[in-house]
Amino acid sequence: GIKLFESLGIQVCINDIRKFYGDRGKELRDMDTRKEYDSNTVKEISRFSPDVIVMSGYMWIVTKELINSYRLINIHPGNLTVKDQYGKRKYVGYRPVYDAIMNGENETCSSVHFVTEDVDAGAIIVLSRRFDVQHRLVESIVEAEEEFALESYVKKHQEWMKWEGDGPALAKALELIGIKEIDIKGEISDGKDTEFYDLESNEFCSYR
Repeated sequence: GIKLFESLGIQVCINDIRKFYGDRGKELRDMDTRKEYDSNTVKEISRFSPDVIVMSGYMWIVTKELINSYRLINIHPGNLTVKDQYGKRKYVGYRPVYDAIMNGENETCSSVHFVTEDVDAGAIIVLSRRFDVQHRLVESIVEAEEEFALESYVKKHQEWMKWEGDGPALAKALELIGIKEIDIKGEISDGKDTEFYDLESNEFCSYR
């Protein structure tokens, strides 16, 4: 990503989280240091005066130091409209593709959403196109107890989602924010936050 941006003449600033923690002798799960790190990020970003920040492949929990300073959007490789038996989002966290496949979902998709302090809990802006799950292949792998093959299938499926679904979904989210169909508070222009744009049907839809 860095090389691509530089080749396009886009200014790149680096705030390496591992180096930041290492310089202070702290472990990456230390959230007090994360607040300090996020405050440092805010200082770096402030000179650009952005309206919205896109998180791409950023796997760390974000603190209120950054969230309260700017509006952040993230793309998550799971369908955040799907709820569990308790009414909570079912496919959150670090392995939503694996969970969806093992739960027998026929397809997967990514969700572009606003970032909040609660992980993967922000208002959904866009759902990507759908990606079919090859259940017969998965079943044969599970029956053969080939864990490595299963992990490989999940990885390839997620790569498919990333390269063919995430880009258009992010582009649509930024377009909707740019033309003010969705404001940066995470609401549709009519004030509703219970709708999202579905790239599969190319229209606004209500949550399940």
